[in-house]
Amino acid sequence: MGIIKTKGIVINEANSKDNDKVLTILTPDLGKISVIAKGVRREKNINKSASQLFVFSELVLYKNTGDMYILNSADTIEQFYNIRIDIEKFYYVTYMCKLICDVSTSDEENAELMQLLLNTIYLLEQNKKDNMFLITVFQIRLLRILGFMPILNKCVNCQSDELHHFSIKYNGLLCNSCAKQDTGSIEFSLSMINALKYILLSDAKKIYSFEISNMVLSELKLFIKIYLREKLEREYDIDKYLKDILM
Repeated sequence: MGIIKTKGIVINEANSKDNDKVLTILTPDLGKISVIAKGVRREKNINKSASQLFVFSELVLYKNTGDMYILNSADTIEQFYNIRIDIEKFYYVTYMCKLICDVSTSDEENAELMQLLLNTIYLLEQNKKDNMFLITVFQIRLLRILGFMPILNKCVNCQSDELHHFSIKYNGLLCNSCAKQDTGSIEFSLSMINALKYILLSDAKKIYSFEISNMVLSELKLFIKIYLREKLEREYDIDKYLKDILM
């Protein structure tokens, strides 16, 4: 494939031999890729700063016949310095990157996913939105990118538009009557259901452009915890993650 130019954000790093690193980088056109960054642990290496966690850069990569890319050069676009000095925000972004590493496909174009991650990090850094609000919206929107879209416009069973319950079993909303057929369904407020629709169905640039109460945020957190566990078959609980890390 030869020389490749792209943009990317480092979402994981691991030290390797001879002062090298193996980076996991999320790019818009190549998706998630593994990159060998040679000598970047040396103090004077020109690619040292661009090879740090969360750094967003213009990249020149080389790929021969193997699975790994090799970092040729990098020009830093954004280092997200304020994220690095705020321990809570640092771990919020670490959580998002871990989730992406777990669920995204390697070497598959995904500009929408990278834009979602970058937009969320920018807002975290700017302190314009509540941290937990941002991470919850991020996780819910991620479902759409992964192809996990619940049925939101009508009752899954009877097509009624009086929607109050969510059913994992039927992958969508139920009316009060049909909810009796699924004892595992969860009743949510109308405000939560409207927020869920907005996050999943609105333009990507607008998904953070709304306000909700703490009660609705708690409902959204419950929804995403249950839905991620069902669809990804793993436990993703941001509260537990932060508690384990910060204690």
